[in-house]
This record gives sequence, C-alpha cells and structure tokens, in this order.
Amino acid sequence: MVKKYIIDSSVLLYSSDSILSFAENIVIVPEAVIEEIRSFAWEKGDLGDRARKAQVLINHLIAKGKGGKPVRLLNGGIFKVEMNHNQQKLPRYWDPQDFDNRLLQVCLALQEKNHQVVLVTRDILTRIKADILGIPSQDFEDDTSLENKSPYNSRYEVVVSSADVDAFFRKGYLNPDRLKAYTDKSIITPRRWQMRQREDSKKAQKLG
Repeated sequence: MVKKYIIDSSVLLYSSDSILSFAENIVIVPEAVIEEIRSFAWEKGDLGDRARKAQVLINHLIAKGKGGKPVRLLNGGIFKVEMNHNQQKLPRYWDPQDFDNRLLQVCLALQEKNHQVVLVTRDILTRIKADILGIPSQDFEDDTSLENKSPYNSRYEVVVSSADVDAFFRKGYLNPDRLKAYTDKSIITPRRWQMRQREDSKKAQKLG
C-alpha cells in the first residue's frame, strides 16, 4: 500500500535531499515545515547551508507542480505540499500555534481521510507526541542521501550561464539540474540522483 510520508524540518535540516528517499510513495512537506526551513535559511554555517539547499529543492519541485499539483519524481514517488490544518482536536493543554502541534494536525487531517500516514522526524519529543495521538512515526537515517555521499558537503562552488543567473533573479532560485561544479566535473543534482536510484532499482530487480 502506498504510504504518505510527512517530512519534518528536522529531517530536511539533517539531509536536505531527504525528499528523494521514499521511492514509490507519496512525500508530503507541510506548509509549516516550509516556513521553518525558510527561517533557518538565514543562519550561517552548515545549518543554514542545508536549509538553503532544501529550500532550493522544494522551490524546484513546487515550480514543476504548477497550481499546487503533486509532482511525479523519477524514483516513482510523488511530492506534494500540504497546507496547514487547524480543525483537528489536540489535548487542551497543547498550544495549537506550536510548530510540532501544527505538524501533527496535518497528520491527523490526512488520517481522518483514511490515508496511511507516517511522520518522519528526528525529534524524539515529536515522535512521543505522535505516539500519544496514534500517529505512526519513524526516525530518518538514510545512507542513500546525497548529503552522505561526500565527506565535505556543506558548500559547492558552481558556474552557471548568464541566462540561469537572470532566471535566478526572476524566480528566486536556480534549477539544481543546471549546475556544474567549479572544476567542470558534474555534481550530483536531484535529477541525476533520481536517475541513478532508478537504474539501481532496475538492476536489483534483474538480480532478484
């Protein structure tokens, strides 16, 4: 059965390309998560770098799904942004404006529609809250992530065409599939990563 994986900001800040790690399932990034990632994008150091990289990927996927439509990923999965839900009842002493509680309300709303929901978060307290509400949850530790492919991954020096620079100022982001390493060696972009994952899956099926 296809599952709906709700991605927490703690996961995106750990692995900015984690959206691409759930082949053949639906990956949902709630509006509240996008808001929090945007707030971290101003930070300096690795945290800010990963927030900005996650923001670039999300912007790229949103641009593909015009009008808020789901986006088909090359690994067979689907990406979707879910707007906030505030009608779901929480324990009366839980602040509805708290980030974690807004995230849990999204999970509850989808559960009420009989979707098989799994909250993915690296925050143990959020998982405890999810358990109280009967929401399945799991941690995220995935060695297939692009973040774990290189011993140094916080920054890339890249070159782009003048047309891409113009597009950046118009749209506010660069298409990561058009980036090249400063050394002229191709870097692993989300599209290339998805293509590699698809090829590996086909090889595994043949061997299986």
